[in-house]
Amino acid sequence: MKAKVAVNVISLFINVTSAVNVNYLLLVILPTVKCVRNVIMSQSSVLSSASTIPPSIIDQDDNDFNDELSHVNDLFFGNVELNVGAECSAVTSGSDESDCDSEDVCNDLNNNDDNDFEISDSDKREAQCVHDFYENTCGCSRLYGKPCSSIVDRNVLNDYRNVCLETDKSELDMLIKVQLFHHRNNSSETSAKKHKTKERERVRQVYHFSGIQVCRETFAFAHGISRKTIDSIARSLDQDGFGARVHGNKGKSPKHALTMEDVKRVKQFLLSYANKYGLPLPGRLPNFRNEKTILLPSDKTKAEVHQEYLTLADEMSLRKICLSQFKTVWLEQCPHILIMKPATDLCHTCQSFSSTLSCSGNLNEEEKEDILSKYQEHVGHVKEQRDHYRDQCAAAKSTFVQLTPEQKIRGQPPCTLQSEFHYSFDYAQQVHYPHYAQQVGPLFIKTPKKCQCFGICCEGSGT
Repeated sequence: MKAKVAVNVISLFINVTSAVNVNYLLLVILPTVKCVRNVIMSQSSVLSSASTIPPSIIDQDDNDFNDELSHVNDLFFGNVELNVGAECSAVTSGSDESDCDSEDVCNDLNNNDDNDFEISDSDKREAQCVHDFYENTCGCSRLYGKPCSSIVDRNVLNDYRNVCLETDKSELDMLIKVQLFHHRNNSSETSAKKHKTKERERVRQVYHFSGIQVCRETFAFAHGISRKTIDSIARSLDQDGFGARVHGNKGKSPKHALTMEDVKRVKQFLLSYANKYGLPLPGRLPNFRNEKTILLPSDKTKAEVHQEYLTLADEMSLRKICLSQFKTVWLEQCPHILIMKPATDLCHTCQSFSSTLSCSGNLNEEEKEDILSKYQEHVGHVKEQRDHYRDQCAAAKSTFVQLTPEQKIRGQPPCTLQSEFHYSFDYAQQVHYPHYAQQVGPLFIKTPKKCQCFGICCEGSGT
């Protein structure tokens, strides 16, 4: 096969260069072919000697060209031995216009032993497993008077094992089930020449590999599995047939799974925490599509909120859950509760402190501590304001609940109700008027009048 490939390569080179300069063929292509031939000769010493030069490519007027073709024919299909280093040096000195980098080829051929690579841990474990198996053998002598692992061809066994290790688990199970099915006897009665026929108590299984009967240990090694796995596949073959193996725990909840009561407690904690520290959105914002989203302060992360839940669970002697399960319940049960990003509705004072602290490389420790203490004092003052705002909203809601249905109707005359309500307003957006959905030509240069829109809400009724 290699000889045929070589003939095709030579024919391709000659057909391409027959219409080109003959000197280019003699100086570049032919020496390159010689170098390639040496690589092939190093891999196989047996080549076909039946080869002839096609008469159609012989030039009657160019004897030198014909001599070179005959020489190439002798190189590939004769018994001429050449030195690889000498031929590569000939290619180098032949022409600088050659597409083959002869220097790299020579270095690669002469330095094959220097191409070391790092072996992975899994390959090391596999090599040690194979070495231990051949060193200790399978340990049986019932079949052949010696271990059956010494009967099987090692090269075939290793190649088959490597293929099984690369095969998908379900495909490998199906392969093993087919082999077990074809070499087992599960008839209702036993059959033997020296014993009486009686009712069969268990299945008689025989293992084969490459047409040779082997023990179960060798069969397991050939497929890259353990004896317990073979027993499990055999039980699955008896119970489920050729279907895929199903794990025994499939469809069953583990013992450490969360109960409905645990999930409800976590959800109630998150709702209470959001009601205490959360800030509802004043309206729809670009980054938040859901208008019911509640934003938590950005000074605490989910891990810190989880620590507060663990502290509360210790005090109430409740079950604790890990951080990953806490985040999962949060995402599934309370997706509308989010932690505010640091850039969400940041006040001017917070922005000033953040900028000062980010550029505090030239400040001493006392100045840094002074700025940090002022920043913390500002945050504490804002928290007091937020607590006062929540108290006012709660009082307004309780007052609204006590009203009669007639008093809750909108459009009442002013000052007809002796009670206190809390109204909140927030800057919503800036609108130009006249307003157009698309930009009209003159508006690109001119600026229309602006209208500042504010949103006003009665906290008691929520309208």
